[in-house]
Amino acid sequence: MTGRSPFEIFHPDYHAKVRERIGVLQTGTAVSRTDEQVVRLDGTIRDVEVAAFPFEDAGGPAIEVILHDITDRKAAQRELVSKNEELSQLNEELQASQEELYQTEEELYQTEEELYQTEEELY
Repeated sequence: MTGRSPFEIFHPDYHAKVRERIGVLQTGTAVSRTDEQVVRLDGTIRDVEVAAFPFEDAGGPAIEVILHDITDRKAAQRELVSKNEELSQLNEELQASQEELYQTEEELYQTEEELYQTEEELY
């Protein structure tokens, strides 16, 4: 994508962050990897991991940017979080059902004891 402005590539929500990172890179200082979003030529939005490095070539200072598409990984992470929340809810429901069953068993045991006492009184 040589020659294209990063503001044509990165989603507008990330322009301030991109501007800030470019400023740091222009001082020759490395920046850490980060997750951002890009807008593809067809208009779709993709999640990307961005690595950027300052370097010098024959033309002077430059910045190399490497984008790694992590859209599928992010979707899988969201699905995992959703499934974990679902499992947590099911676990809570199971615990509530177990408590209800325990209380019912206690009531049954009490009723059974009362029945035995009544039978003993009758005989």
